[in-house]
Formats: sequence, C-alpha cells, structure tokens
Amino acid sequence: MTKTSAPKILSDADVDAKMSTYVPASLPAETWEAWEDEVADMARAAEPSSFQDLTYVLGSICAFLAWSTPTHGDDDLAAQVTPDQITRYLAVLEQGGTATGTRENRRSQLFRVQRGLAGRPARKAIARGRSPFAPPYSPAEVAALRAIDAPSVTLAKLLALLDDDSTAAESVVAALEGIATEAMCREFATAGLKFDRRRWRPTWASRLVRNDLDFATLARSHGFSRNDCERYLQHHPAAPGTIDQLRG
Repeated sequence: MTKTSAPKILSDADVDAKMSTYVPASLPAETWEAWEDEVADMARAAEPSSFQDLTYVLGSICAFLAWSTPTHGDDDLAAQVTPDQITRYLAVLEQGGTATGTRENRRSQLFRVQRGLAGRPARKAIARGRSPFAPPYSPAEVAALRAIDAPSVTLAKLLALLDDDSTAAESVVAALEGIATEAMCREFATAGLKFDRRRWRPTWASRLVRNDLDFATLARSHGFSRNDCERYLQHHPAAPGTIDQLRG
C-alpha cells in the first residue's frame, strides 16, 4: 500500500509573522490596512508550505482582489474567490499579455484558496519516497520514440516541439490537449515505454535548460512557470538558476 504524507503547512504564528511585514504591491496602503485580516484568513485557507509560498499566495490574492472589488465591492472578499471569477480574471490577464507562467501560478494559487475556503484540502498529499512531479523522458527514451517507423501525426508533432528552440509553454500545453491516450499508448509501447502526458512538458523543459540559460531568461523567452522550474530542479538539481529568480 502506498503511504502518503500531508504537505507541510505553516503555523498560524508563522502566517502572523509574515503578515506583520508584508506590503502588497497591488493595493494602496489604506486598502491593505482594511483588508489585511481577511486576506490573511484567505491565505491560510491555501495551506502555504513556506514563507516563500505564502508570499506568492498573498500576491495572487491581492492582485485578484484589486481586479474583482471594483465590480463586486469589498463586503465579503472571500466570497469573490469562485471558479467562475478566477477563470474570468485569468482571461483578463491573458488578454493583457501576462506571461503564461505567471497565469499558471495565479491559477494554481487562487484555486488553492478557493478549495480551502470551501472546506476541501487545498493541497494534495504527496506519496512518500516519490517525487511530486512526473519525471521527464530520458534522452534514450526520446530517441526510442524517434526511431518509430511512420509515427502518427500527433507523435511527430510532440517530437517536433523538442526540436524547436522557439517553442513556448503555451504550444506544449496546446499540443497535449485532446491527445488520444489509447493511440499514444500503442505508439509508446512500440518504443518500450508507457505514455504519460504529465512527463512531456518536463521533457520539453529539460531540453531547453542549458548552461547559458537561467530560469529567469526562460520565463521571459519561453513562458517557463515556477512549476516548470521546480519540476526541473527535482530531477536535475545542478541547474543554472533557482526558482527564487521568478517573481511572477
């Protein structure tokens, strides 16, 4: 039986300590003074695991509320964090040209808040002894896929993503949507592999990271998200950069 352990969650005292020094960039000082306690409760609902995680969550909440409250008021801030509202907010960010990585981070953090406020676990338990991120396919495994005779259009498209240094995260996400899993499973089985769509994005990310490209550069040029960086570091600890570089 696989054992799971609950993710580490900051204590209320730790959250209070952070709140005493936190100053949001997206809200006026007088607004923050009025909202601080309610925002703190919303952040606790997201079950932040570290001070850094809490900082990102607070930033996402404040930016979201700066967008939502002009329309919905500020009588009940938590009630505004709904799936529909989050989706509308993310669409506005996309229309405004916000980077893919930043939008993905905001989506993840806001839905954690929403789940927590709804009384559901905000974060999934992690299986002990296993990485929370799916590993990339190795160069040898990718080579086995390339050796398949007459690959399908879909497989050829996925492999082409790895060959184009200009490919951005949005292209990878779009290519993975709607893939016929059974068909992919058959092709991967031909190469002696098991198809797992979760492994293709980290495979793409792994092939982009080079000694002359740090994560901040990749965030700007290819839409790398914080999760892309965390996935990479999980399996390639010696890397040119850290996730601390990203402040999206």
